[in-house]
Amino acid sequence: MTIALHSYKVDDDGKITVRHTFYAATEEEAEELMDEHADGCRAYGPAIEDGDTIEIFEEIDAPPDAEALATVADAQESEEDDEEDAEDGTIGGEA
Repeated sequence: MTIALHSYKVDDDGKITVRHTFYAATEEEAEELMDEHADGCRAYGPAIEDGDTIEIFEEIDAPPDAEALATVADAQESEEDDEEDAEDGTIGGEA
């Protein structure tokens, strides 16, 4: 099993627009990853320090697979390119 630590940054207006997720073998390791990231992130670090985040732990089977995610991202990009081509009347990006 893997732990996914979801940390939601609460904006000044009370809305959530950003979520960070940290994957690790234990809750403690996930918290360490979160703290390390906060130390180097100018937007997220102050939110952690000010208590403007909400953390939720989730037990998952495995962290996301990078190759599978890249495949999905490539497919989405291809779909977006096709939609843009349809809007401007080009085929395959050719004018």
